[in-house]
Amino acid sequence: MAAMSAIDILIRDLRDAVRGMRQRPAFTALAVLTLALGIGVNVAAMAAAYGILLRPLPYPSSERIVILTLLFPDGGDLDFSPDEAGEWLRRLDGAEAAAAYYTRDVTVRTGSHSAVVRAAFATDRFFDVFGAAAPRMTRLASDDDSVWVGAGRVAEVLGGEKPRAVGTTVTIGDAPRTVAAVLSPEFGFPNEQIGIWLPWRVAPFEPGYAKIVARLKPGVTLAQFRDTAARVARDLRTDPGNAISITPLGESVIGGLRRLLLVAFAGSLLVLAVASANVATLFIGRDISRRREFATRLALGAGRADLVRRIFVELSVVAIAGAAAGLLLGQLALTRFAAAAGTTFPRLGQVRLDIAVGVATVVLVALAVVLSGSIPAWHAARADFTAFLKPSSSSRPAVWVVRRLLVVAQIACCCMLLVGAGLLIRTVTALLHEDAGFDGHQALSAKVALSDKVLAGSERSAFVRDLLDRTRALPGVRGAGLGSSLPPRTPPVSMSIAFENDGRRRSLMVNVGSATPGFLPALGARFIAGRDFQDADNQSPVVVLSASLARFSFPGLDPIGQKFVKLPSMFGVAGVPRVIGVVADVKYSGLDAPAGGALYLPWSSRPFGTGYLVARTASDPRRSLADVRQVIASIDPAVPVPELLTLDGIQAESIAARRMRAIPAAAFALLALAVAAVGVMATLSTLVAERRRDLAIRAALGASPERLMWTIGRQGLTLTAIGIIAGLGAGAIAGRGLSSLLYGVRPYDAATFGVTAAVVTLVSGLMTAACSSRALRIDPIAVLRQDA
Repeated sequence: MAAMSAIDILIRDLRDAVRGMRQRPAFTALAVLTLALGIGVNVAAMAAAYGILLRPLPYPSSERIVILTLLFPDGGDLDFSPDEAGEWLRRLDGAEAAAAYYTRDVTVRTGSHSAVVRAAFATDRFFDVFGAAAPRMTRLASDDDSVWVGAGRVAEVLGGEKPRAVGTTVTIGDAPRTVAAVLSPEFGFPNEQIGIWLPWRVAPFEPGYAKIVARLKPGVTLAQFRDTAARVARDLRTDPGNAISITPLGESVIGGLRRLLLVAFAGSLLVLAVASANVATLFIGRDISRRREFATRLALGAGRADLVRRIFVELSVVAIAGAAAGLLLGQLALTRFAAAAGTTFPRLGQVRLDIAVGVATVVLVALAVVLSGSIPAWHAARADFTAFLKPSSSSRPAVWVVRRLLVVAQIACCCMLLVGAGLLIRTVTALLHEDAGFDGHQALSAKVALSDKVLAGSERSAFVRDLLDRTRALPGVRGAGLGSSLPPRTPPVSMSIAFENDGRRRSLMVNVGSATPGFLPALGARFIAGRDFQDADNQSPVVVLSASLARFSFPGLDPIGQKFVKLPSMFGVAGVPRVIGVVADVKYSGLDAPAGGALYLPWSSRPFGTGYLVARTASDPRRSLADVRQVIASIDPAVPVPELLTLDGIQAESIAARRMRAIPAAAFALLALAVAAVGVMATLSTLVAERRRDLAIRAALGASPERLMWTIGRQGLTLTAIGIIAGLGAGAIAGRGLSSLLYGVRPYDAATFGVTAAVVTLVSGLMTAACSSRALRIDPIAVLRQDA
């Protein structure tokens, strides 16, 4: 019976809560929307954090999978040569299975469709490492004509949806191959850009420099495997200056996203805290307006616990409605973010609203109810509502102290989030204005696939020559050239250059690329000394150096005309090349990385499989994009052009990840600002309502409108000032924590802090002015007559 009575009481309270919400639609909508925003951003942040960081990888016992690479002393990656990779695979006795792999672009053709696809070439036990449910590459001979296609790349590889992709014949290079299997949609190693997987040795490709992936034997720890790797390095006499890096697969996939996602989750919790404080402020104000109702209930025998229970029931109804709306907002935010991020973030396909996120949402709702209801419940439990039956009574000073603290906390959290977002936005701006060593304005680039024996030998040379002649003849084109690498993207080849000066042998890691005459000027690279390549240079070994490589190679000397070092035969330069030019250092490893040394060879001596046509135009380069594509198609329609962009667009694309980091931070900060503004307005509106009698007496005694507004406004401005001071202090701490995500801006950037203070002051000032103006609409005679 007692249980039924408790259920009846709960049903009655729920019915009263719903009725009260319907009687106050504006209050209800504001409270629900506030919690919906706070819960929605948390749902999105939790789904992203769980999907990327915590959701298990789609491989059995994935914690036993590791990736091996070599590291230079400066931390740069150095992959294994094909021979080294084979030796390592034979000696890794701590691995249950191990395989080497490398990636490169290949041209795939099927019928009239052609595309440039990122391919992974792997040794025979590659799928054994992952325990993948797919056919294994068991043969290494070049006559193995199998190819494996990723489920998400079938349309790209085969040209349109193919319900029966298995068995389809495609041409890679000049040889037909058969699709042996379509891999699971969840299989995305080594990254989600891979469209096909091929055996290690496939004509016309020679194995490239590779990484090694291994599955540890049961019971073998990571420390033990590192010891095994160190022993193998000693046995193979690996350069002692190079370290062996062994990274668990999960860490390799996530990369540097862990801190970013944790920061985003912390920011979302701050938004929820601000929203909860705002709802608490709204409920305190509403409860004060109901003081006569509460006093009557107490006089009729209701207990304080009844008032507290009713408050939590009402808040629960608001929170459930806010959670429903928040789930919709969270799903919308995830969908929009995934569409905007593309392949910028790994494992975005694993981010979704599922049972785990649903359970976390229930916890969030409970947390929101507790945070929002604690202070109103405390107020209801302690307030002397019987005194409120007297007309002259007002809320207790303790209540106003609590409400003021809530407003200050909201403003402080808002400032901290705005500072963090501002620093990330300033980082993106700094990168866009970074001196990359070349001029991306009024220039376009077309990535041209010249590999896989589509164009071989003299055919490739004739194609390049014809392409440049026709492109340079286009209206509005001032110059054009073809190169093997395009900044700020990492070039395909890097090597260590050794020089001996003053009896000391020094080495420097440099990027190596080849270029036709006109490529460097079209790129906007600045010549410091000497000249560009010329057609006559095809008959003699020459090179162009970057400024840092020139200083390293010839300290204190004029490098022009000097003999450089003899290069490996793979570069096709006969004899010892002569230096003919020096250009400014170009950022080839991203705009946020230091500009390194670079070595440029004539294209004729080392033509690469992929070329980047760069054309500099007299006006907007976008006007010439279609003309360039038409030129390539008119020369050879079989040559695919997977990418045709302006250089400015390529630079912006290179910092897409940083830009996407700033978007959630800015969204959290703006949401917090909006919610905090509502909190200021709600608090001051309650103050005006409570002080109607006091303001009416002041007006009757002749107080000016400005004086009445200032009576209310100074309290709002005081709270804002205290909140800004506290928030900027917290922002300084947050900025220091974000220092690893920043570039070109200090954690204590004065401009960011100043703009944050100005924005919060402006928004809060507008809310304060709106509330203060309500004091002017009070009719002194009507108020005093009502209270008489």
